[in-house]
Amino acid sequence: GYPSQPDHTEKETLFQLLDAQRQTGIQLTEHYAMSPAASVCGLYFGHPEARYFAVDRITRDQVEHYAARKGASEVGHAVIASTLTTVAVFLPVVFLEGVAAQLFRDQALTVSFSLLAALAVSLTLIPMMVAVSGRKHADGGGHEIPTGGRFRRAGRFAFIAIPSFIVRILRTIFGGILKGLGLLTRPITAVFDRIMAAVTDLYPRLLRGALHHRALVLATAAVAFAGSIALVPSLGVDLIPPFAQGEFAFKVQLPEGTPLEVTDHFIASLSDLLEEDETVESFSSIAGGAGLSLAATGTEGENTARIQVRMNPGSGPLQEDAVIARLRSRLAETEGLHFDFERATFFSFRTPVEVEVYSDSLDELHDAATQVASALAGIPGLVDLRSSAEMGNPEVQVRFDREQLARLGLDLATVAATVRTKVQGDVATRFTEGDREIDIRVRVLDQSDAKVEDIHGLIIGHVDGRPIFLKSVAQIDLTEGPTEIRRIGQKRAAVVGGNLSGRDMGAVAEDVRARIKDLALPMGVSAALSGQEEELQSSFRSLALAMGLAIFLVY
Repeated sequence: GYPSQPDHTEKETLFQLLDAQRQTGIQLTEHYAMSPAASVCGLYFGHPEARYFAVDRITRDQVEHYAARKGASEVGHAVIASTLTTVAVFLPVVFLEGVAAQLFRDQALTVSFSLLAALAVSLTLIPMMVAVSGRKHADGGGHEIPTGGRFRRAGRFAFIAIPSFIVRILRTIFGGILKGLGLLTRPITAVFDRIMAAVTDLYPRLLRGALHHRALVLATAAVAFAGSIALVPSLGVDLIPPFAQGEFAFKVQLPEGTPLEVTDHFIASLSDLLEEDETVESFSSIAGGAGLSLAATGTEGENTARIQVRMNPGSGPLQEDAVIARLRSRLAETEGLHFDFERATFFSFRTPVEVEVYSDSLDELHDAATQVASALAGIPGLVDLRSSAEMGNPEVQVRFDREQLARLGLDLATVAATVRTKVQGDVATRFTEGDREIDIRVRVLDQSDAKVEDIHGLIIGHVDGRPIFLKSVAQIDLTEGPTEIRRIGQKRAAVVGGNLSGRDMGAVAEDVRARIKDLALPMGVSAALSGQEEELQSSFRSLALAMGLAIFLVY
């Protein structure tokens, strides 16, 4: 009869010996040949056919389960450790802030989840597929070894046989393509092989020479490291490098009150400058407020214009910068003109360099913004300076004398409403034409030819039958108001910003900080650097935090 059922340890020992026999060709000893494990598994070395059948059955059927389980358990800890180490590097990126988070957060999450999914598949699905690979083996009489029930066979066919067949087809197709590419690139690969052979022959000699001159090698490495550290302060820093896409625009604003004909004539002079440049493919211009931007603020008038330039295909950044420099120089020569440079970008950011000036007084804010703009004007690489506190909109300011109104028995709100109605008019009725309603506005002054003196003579009321003129109860001045009133963090602020040309943002920002520090601003007025520089510092702080967290998790 057959020996008793072997235990698990004895079967594992037999499997290991069978594996060693297949690799080395050494036969099993009589002890293991007649062991209970060998008997139960069908090993009988006295008969050749039974021996080969038994070895085939053990090594191909049972050993596959053992190898899958044993292999997964042996490499599992190493695979888990290496995968989690990589995840520990990418996962802290989710804590980034600012533009760095927008650029890298999705990528970090994608890599982390992909690695974790690959880890789960390598420790569960792959060993299972190896263990139940479903190979069909035949014994000496041609009988097929059963491989499971109907559902198990169907599962193997759907999830193992079909994918394996597809993989073999793809391997054959791509193998043929790679062979064809190999034949086509054989001259190039031959040259590469010769170079690699020369490098392979040279490397051992260089390595022996380095080992014989250890002090020289270490000194050279130390000097190179010190030199690289010394070059760090001279490296440029930018949040996002500028992209030369062959298209840019200038938005031009002439002094207030400039008629449309003068604005159009000035833009025509810029067009003449571009027509002489062979690197420019096309350009277009718009004079007047309509169509200057998608988000019109209502401040664009006849004194504003825009010119759009497109470079020839194949033009490089140097040619584009040259055209921009010529236009910028031409615009800077015109007194009283303001312009903004615009370029298509992949990301929407604020101006590269911005200085925020805070003050509760509008006059002090305007003076401080002018002082900051004058201080920044001489910084190399900082161009297109513009202040949001610039005065430019002509307006008539009416300051009522409250005491005089009280003596005459007039109400301030009533008088103000009367002035507004006489200047702007009042909608008395509406005229209907089809599905349109047209306002019929009644007013005293004709805005087409009204003058400031006409406002002085407005009658705002009557006292004892005598008319009261506006000039007798108010001070009327013709001044210029601010183009905008901006608030940042519930504080009244002005922004002085500019673009970069020829220098990196980090170097320009250092010069700006030094200029701001030297300014003598009035009490209650403050200035701080913002813009893309603020985004850059926030991104650097987030990256430092993520790097520290990654080092902690890895080690």
